[in-house]
Amino acid sequence: EPPRVRIPRALDAVASALRGEVEPPPAPPIRRLRAALDHQSLAVPTALRNGLAIAAAVALGHALHVGQSYWIALTVSAVLQGATLVTSLRRAIERSAGTLLGIFLAAGIAALEPAAGVLVAIIVLLQLLIEAVIPASYAVAVVLITPLTLLLSDLAAPGTLSDAILGGRVIDTILGCLLGIAAGRLLWPRAARTRLPTAIERSLQATSHLLDTALRGDADADQVRRARSALQVELVNLRAVEEAALGDRLTDAPDADLRWPVIASVERLGTLVGSAPIEPDGVPAGLDAALSELATRAASAFDPGATSADGVPDIPPLPRMPRTQAELEHLSGLLEEPRR
Repeated sequence: EPPRVRIPRALDAVASALRGEVEPPPAPPIRRLRAALDHQSLAVPTALRNGLAIAAAVALGHALHVGQSYWIALTVSAVLQGATLVTSLRRAIERSAGTLLGIFLAAGIAALEPAAGVLVAIIVLLQLLIEAVIPASYAVAVVLITPLTLLLSDLAAPGTLSDAILGGRVIDTILGCLLGIAAGRLLWPRAARTRLPTAIERSLQATSHLLDTALRGDADADQVRRARSALQVELVNLRAVEEAALGDRLTDAPDADLRWPVIASVERLGTLVGSAPIEPDGVPAGLDAALSELATRAASAFDPGATSADGVPDIPPLPRMPRTQAELEHLSGLLEEPRR
């Protein structure tokens, strides 16, 4: 259809949404918690990895009789905020290098023996600089965070900034970085990759549900909004799992060339269906079966031991949604390629 037809229809859909239709209330906390604890959620392995690594850091600090053992735990927590193995390794390098340079900066300031007022001014300046640079560079921020924390301690208890404290900070940082990298490498390293096929399948199921709900002749606006909200959640989860899976490998992934085009197509399809205006023209015959077949193939397409029927599912015509139909046919072809 030409733009002069599609644009007014889309504007009418926006206007109708603005006339008293509101988004459904957010899910109750218990439902959100249940979703986070789902066996396909990344929240559980991530929380366990962080908790076990921090507990090990505290135990290591006490075993080594480190004076400020919490520095090891803080470093582990900072490294694991990278979420993936690649970003954790990068944060570990930035943390180590930044801490070392920051200690030299703190030692230089302390050697000048500034008055308390001057020390307060330096601390305020460091805080301002940290807030300015941390969005751009974590490494530069650590260079400034390290003297900030050390100078605060020295301000509270003058004379405590000794060579032993500075050396201990370097050792604790290195131990924390090594422990954080080990946790990312050894504790559930395949969590995202094993969940990726299911995330693709669930996104396709949510897309199918929204498409079915919106095309039904008796479509209810509230049902459509809930289906659209569920699709948005699944697409966000798919993007998070995709990025985590891509960053959890330090080597090339043999199946990456197969997976990423499929994920991109699923995301485009979900965006097209989620942004389409509600036009309850009836569900075309065979659409449910085709979408169900696509979701099944998506879940097993990259499993070497899985089998599926030959041939490509027939996508029924969607006259009012030509781009959606084209994307469905493109995705169907992509899911067939790993079988060839």
